Amino acid sequence: MKCEHCGGTGILETSEEVCPKCKGTGKTIITLGEVGEEHLTELIEGGGICLECGGTGKIRVEHICPHCKGSGEVSQCIRCGCEVPMGVDVCENCASVVYVASLDAACDMDDVSVGMLVEGKVQSVANIGAFVQLSQTLKGLIRCPNLDDCPEIGESVVVEIMSISANGNIELKPVPISDYEIEEVEKAMAQTPISKLDSAIASLVRIEGEVVGVKQTTGPTLFTLSDGTGTISCVAFEGSGVRAYASIRMGSAVRVFGEVSRRNGVLQVEIRSMKHLLGEDALKIRQTIEESLNTKCTPSEVKPIVESDYLNALEPAMKEVARELLRCAYTSRPILIRHHADADGITAATCIGQALLPIVQEVSGMEQAHHFLKCSPSKAPFYEMSDVVRDLNYALSDAERFEKKLPLILLVDNGSTVEDVPALRICHAYGVDVMVVDHHHPDKEVDALLKVHVNPAHVGADYNITTGMLCLEIARRINPGVTEKISHLAAVSAMGDRARGKEAEGYIEHAKQKYPEGILKDMALSLDYLAYWLRFSEGGQMSLDVLNLSGQPVRHRALLEELSERAEELIQEQLESCMPHVKSTYLPNNVVLNVVDVEKFTHRFTFPPPGKTTGEIHDRMVASHQSEAVVTIGYGPDFAVVRSTGVEMNFPELVRELKDQLPSSGVSGGGHLVVGSIKFLEGMKKEVLGVLAEKISKLGTIKEDNRVR
Repeated sequence: MKCEHCGGTGILETSEEVCPKCKGTGKTIITLGEVGEEHLTELIEGGGICLECGGTGKIRVEHICPHCKGSGEVSQCIRCGCEVPMGVDVCENCASVVYVASLDAACDMDDVSVGMLVEGKVQSVANIGAFVQLSQTLKGLIRCPNLDDCPEIGESVVVEIMSISANGNIELKPVPISDYEIEEVEKAMAQTPISKLDSAIASLVRIEGEVVGVKQTTGPTLFTLSDGTGTISCVAFEGSGVRAYASIRMGSAVRVFGEVSRRNGVLQVEIRSMKHLLGEDALKIRQTIEESLNTKCTPSEVKPIVESDYLNALEPAMKEVARELLRCAYTSRPILIRHHADADGITAATCIGQALLPIVQEVSGMEQAHHFLKCSPSKAPFYEMSDVVRDLNYALSDAERFEKKLPLILLVDNGSTVEDVPALRICHAYGVDVMVVDHHHPDKEVDALLKVHVNPAHVGADYNITTGMLCLEIARRINPGVTEKISHLAAVSAMGDRARGKEAEGYIEHAKQKYPEGILKDMALSLDYLAYWLRFSEGGQMSLDVLNLSGQPVRHRALLEELSERAEELIQEQLESCMPHVKSTYLPNNVVLNVVDVEKFTHRFTFPPPGKTTGEIHDRMVASHQSEAVVTIGYGPDFAVVRSTGVEMNFPELVRELKDQLPSSGVSGGGHLVVGSIKFLEGMKKEVLGVLAEKISKLGTIKEDNRVR
């Protein structure tokens, strides 16, 4: 390497000295009697000025750098690391010190030589002498004639290697020294990238990387190691249930020597030795991993399936979500997807899950994939405190018991409203990152608590761009290979949320290349029906069957027919019971207001729930009042569900106005601009519904061609 003292020039400094030729006069000096032709030429050409110094009387003298001996380069002492001249291995100080090797567990015959001083432990004592363990695979014998005293088993001894026979027997003799320094000797071999381990089965390898997971089993300790090219499970055993290498934690940079094997079809490394790396070694590993991650986690460049200025405007935020999810997958950080339990939320979560699953399985293994990618429903269209407490409790427990990282939480079809704030603050307190992909009308307060927030309202669009559409596009940026498999999910989400507009129509037309529109509607209805009965369970496999993603087309058709037909029957039964009890009136602004007590005049604790029942009633009322503005309110003792068509409603703003006007009513709620739900104190029902109706009566209406629902 370049000498730091001279900057690689070989010259430490320069000085000026008196010119020896002109004695400092700067003029040519010619002694009489010694004048020759060459002197006369010099005198004439130089005009009498000394050619050596140019007339200055001084010359520049360069001093050779004593550290590199003028070469400009230095080496390092192989023992202490200090600078030494090129060609010198050991500095003067180290040359006077006696060094004794401590062999790494991975060292074998290639790492020892005759005359080498080694520290070992007495393993056993026999009639012929004492056997000394030098490394995990090396053992030598001190014969009795060389033993003054019989050593104790487990005693540390310094020995000299006297001979190494062809069959591998090592002859030792004890060295009676007490003043020496230990020199750790590692196995001399090149590093193997984790991505190349498949070709090194049954071989000893050296790998370096960062520990991204630790799991203690009833038997060995499992370390998941990443080096930027891939990840591998490394197995260490010190005793049943005993934590091996207790000082090495998640995030540690390590060097591992071990044998590559395959267990149940999965590669693993059986650790022979593992060393915790610090300083420059650790920094170099992390820089290598970071560079590799930046490449792997760059989202794919794909165009939206449907051309849309709004989707193009959301592209940077969608790419950021894709990048963060890829980073989690490649670093074995758990991902928890929380979705609203309806067709839109389920399809959105499924898109992300289908894109990430192959990557998580590749990185963390088939058996462990479900620990690193989880999906859970939320009954409410926001992140409830009951959900966040449950999620964090499990996450903190896993972090404590299994040394896992805290998860990244992705909220889909929820997370944007002020109702999400309490749960998001809890996550923020624990340092848990949260990202949101949602189409509910956003509240500015949530942005300060989120890592990334994707919402069509941010670019001037509305809820008609569903979360399923957004998550389909994000999934394609994570893993473009799943596009063909999941591209119909956006249309199912549009059907489920009754979305309209250019984007919804585009995704439905695209999906109709594979599925008739009726089948897409049946998928959406079946998901809503299934979600109602699943309650808080994930139901992942059944959702995949409904969406024809499980590779079982016969089962898909049978299940879809049964669920959709039964759901439709229950909806019709519910409407037959409650429609006679719907009260309609014209408000002063010519809005048709329909109200019904969905607690008293519907079947309780069955499908459809109050929200969907209100939506179905609203659809019927819109059909019977074509070209008119229609608002439907389904209410109960302490809640109200609002659906609207043809009115200029801002539902989140309406909720805020209710809070201000009735501060003692306990009003809370949220939703989209034209639909939503509110809660209130049961004793204030009459006042809340009265003020709500009054505010609706003051809303403007929208022309028929521009109506949205």
